[in-house]
Amino acid sequence: MSNSNIVACGKEINLFMTNFCQNAKSRYSIPEYFTVSVDVYEDYAPGQTVYGWINKGKLIRDSGIMLKVEDNVNKIDYYPIFPPKTAISMLKHWQMPLPEKWSVFAYGGNRSCTPVNPVNQQMRNLLAYARLFASMQQRYSTPMPYGFKEIFAELHQYPEQAVDGSVVALINKVISQYLLREDTIINCQNLRDFIMYLRINYTLLQFIDYDFSLLRELLRKEDPNMHCYF
Repeated sequence: MSNSNIVACGKEINLFMTNFCQNAKSRYSIPEYFTVSVDVYEDYAPGQTVYGWINKGKLIRDSGIMLKVEDNVNKIDYYPIFPPKTAISMLKHWQMPLPEKWSVFAYGGNRSCTPVNPVNQQMRNLLAYARLFASMQQRYSTPMPYGFKEIFAELHQYPEQAVDGSVVALINKVISQYLLREDTIINCQNLRDFIMYLRINYTLLQFIDYDFSLLRELLRKEDPNMHCYF
């Protein structure tokens, strides 16, 4: 992984879209020039503004797939977003797996029959809410917050296992960085405010559970002086 790469913006993004996003052939060629992985497959909030990288930046509704494209020669990372149908076609062409979808909405597709540790489930739900909050703070590509993707994948791979207090403290710290930014679109003091915002504004939708009591207890034991942002 290339930690020293900067995130592309402006002219760099426009050039990438022109060269690699105009048609299926150009999109399929991306791995010939760059290192490609899936950053996130996620549901969006109703009315959330998300610009895709095809069709001249056309808005994407409902859900999307964001890739991480690493240009390790020029030390630039791109985060192109595509509609699921387009991205899934690309992943199949590259023989890459489709990861778990991130969603705060409760529906049959995200209910597992496998027994899940209660702490594990609470952390999955916390990550999903925190990710949606982070993505709603910008109208363009918002890379996954630090540690989210790796922890989320392990929680799904080992559903019977929990996380310890150090992981909860790390996620709490990352959440605080998004809450305390000056350029936020949705101003909240903590993640609970954001969850209430969702439930008040989208009363016809069903959301996943937001009981994080077990995680708060782990955080309190890990660091009694740390402010809890969820």
